[in-house]
Amino acid sequence: MPLPNYTKLMPSILKLLSDRNERTTPEVYEHIYQAFNLTEEEKKLRQPSGQDILITNRTRWALKYLKEAKAIESPSRGIYHITDRGEDLLKKHPDEITQKILSEYNEYREFRKIIDHVEKSKDLKNEGGQEPIDVAITPDEMIENGYMSIREEVGNELLNRILQNPPAFFEKMVLDLLTAMDYGQGEVTGKSGDGGIDGYISQDKLGLDRIYFQAKRYKNSVPANELREFVGSLESKGVNKGVFITTGKLPSDVSKIVGKSTKNIVFIDGVGLVNHLMDFDVGVRTQRRYEIKEIDSDYFAL
Repeated sequence: MPLPNYTKLMPSILKLLSDRNERTTPEVYEHIYQAFNLTEEEKKLRQPSGQDILITNRTRWALKYLKEAKAIESPSRGIYHITDRGEDLLKKHPDEITQKILSEYNEYREFRKIIDHVEKSKDLKNEGGQEPIDVAITPDEMIENGYMSIREEVGNELLNRILQNPPAFFEKMVLDLLTAMDYGQGEVTGKSGDGGIDGYISQDKLGLDRIYFQAKRYKNSVPANELREFVGSLESKGVNKGVFITTGKLPSDVSKIVGKSTKNIVFIDGVGLVNHLMDFDVGVRTQRRYEIKEIDSDYFAL
C-alpha cells in the first residue's frame, strides 16, 4: 500500500485536533502512523536521495498548508490547534483536502503565489493546457524528483562513456574510485592472463593488507563463470579481501554461485557503480548547488 500523500494527511490531522486540544508535532506523527496503519519500514522510508523521511516530510507540508489556509494555528513552535475554519473544512471534506479546496480561501491563494512558479517551471499541464491546481506531491518532492531524474540521466551517461572506452580505462577508474573512497593507494596490474585480478589497494603503508579488485565491462548480465574465476583467483593468491565491480547486472544468486567462500568479497553492479562514482565525484563534477532555507524559529523566540 502506497504512503498517503498530503491531501489524505490533512483531514486526518484535523480529526486529531478536532477535540480542540493542542497537539505537538511528535503527537501528530504518531497519530498519522496509527491512522494509516504504517509499518516500521514505512515509517522509516526515505526519499530517493535519502535526505528526509518521506512520511514526516509529507506531514510537515500538510501542517504547513493547513496553517496557511488558517485551518489550524501554531501558538508556539511545534504546537498546533484547530480553528473554526478547520472544523468547517473537516465537516465538508472528511476524506481528502486538495489544493483546489484550500484555494477557496484568500489567505491560501496568496500563499500559493509564492510556490506556483515551481509547478509552472515543471511544465505540469493538464490535457486542457491549464496549470493544474491539484498536485498531490509536495514542493520538496518536486525538487527530489527533479534531482533523481538528473542523477539517473547522468548515471546512464556514465555507463555509456565507460563502455565506449577500453578496459584499461575502466580499471583505472575503479582504482580512482576506491582511492576516493579512502581505502588506500594502489595500482592497476591487469593484463592478458591476469587470472581474474585487475589491481589492488594497499590499506597500510607496507602493503601487507591489500584489497584486490576486478573491473568488468558488460552491457547486460555478468556470466557466472566470471564471478567464480574472481573468487578462485583470490583463493589461489591467499587473499582475504576482494571487490568485483561491473557495469552490468549481477546474477540474482551470487551467494550460491561463489559458494561458501570465507573471503570478504564485495560485488558491485552497474547501478551501485554509478552511485558510488557520483557520490565520490569520480568521472563527474558539480554543475551547480542549491540551498533550501527554512525559518530559524530559535532566532524569533522571545
